[in-house]
Amino acid sequence: MREVPLTEARRISLRFFVLLGALGAILGLEFYEHVCALPATDWNTRNLSRIRIKDPHDFSFAVFGDSQFSIYAFESLLRDIDQDPEISFVIALGDMVHSGSKTSYSLFLDLIQKNLHKPLVTVIGNHELKGGGYPLYTRIFGRPYYSFRIGRTCFLILDDAARKLNLKERSWLEGELRKSRDLCDHRLVFLHIPLYDPRPHEYHCLPEKEAKFLSRVFRGYGVSHVFAGHIHGYFHGNWNGIPYTITGGAGARLYGGDPRHFFYHYLKVKVINGVLDVEVKPIFVPGPKWFDHTLYFVYTYLFDPHWLEAALWMIVLGLIFPLIWKKFRKGPGK
Repeated sequence: MREVPLTEARRISLRFFVLLGALGAILGLEFYEHVCALPATDWNTRNLSRIRIKDPHDFSFAVFGDSQFSIYAFESLLRDIDQDPEISFVIALGDMVHSGSKTSYSLFLDLIQKNLHKPLVTVIGNHELKGGGYPLYTRIFGRPYYSFRIGRTCFLILDDAARKLNLKERSWLEGELRKSRDLCDHRLVFLHIPLYDPRPHEYHCLPEKEAKFLSRVFRGYGVSHVFAGHIHGYFHGNWNGIPYTITGGAGARLYGGDPRHFFYHYLKVKVINGVLDVEVKPIFVPGPKWFDHTLYFVYTYLFDPHWLEAALWMIVLGLIFPLIWKKFRKGPGK
């Protein structure tokens, strides 16, 4: 029997204990994700019940999108909205977090509760599909698509985060629009990914087949306005007869330097005696933008169990692979 040198024995023991510790930490993170308290439950339903409108023919609300990767800019935006007495509630158009974890959602909701004292409801974005995905989002916020009505204004919140609407959502959408014919003068649609990309030679939008379907439905049922995020900037125009506004400037890295389109902002939407007015509200952000994004990245990734778990698995593989390779090089029976 070959006697193992003392230094090699120590190295093997150290490798074993590190491996054991990494596997234990992975199990601990899995346990934490399943048992630790959610930052909120049924958020959208509870906030819809908080909306108070004195005159359903004269009210205002705010819309913003893509607040991920921001703390300071997002706080400035929230405080600006909070200080406007005309704004009754807020709609967030998705990509609120970089990745769907309890840590990221806790930071987002903590910023909301500290800086905004108005009801806020959400749209699911593609970044919410990362990490915990649909199950975690729905546990915290509720259904990914829903509707509500204020006076004769209908609000339809859609889920196109996966770059399509499934058959159930399509059927629901057409049913809601059909019912709205007798109930509403305005039909407002809110989704994350825009139907089309207004920038030349860019395609940060829905697939053409999906966009054509929605465009046909929206036009057929007389949708008044479509609000989208996803493109980090500000654009407005007309999609086959339907007015649209893209607002993706709530804190995420902007997609360009053109000051007409790429600046931090939110929308203030007014409904006055049957007339819809959409006003863009720029936000001044003190301090360097890179510092804000770096702070967010460090905070969320340092405490994000999904990232930590991936790093631990890399350690486990790094410890096991050399042993397998060494055994393979020696050959069977050696």
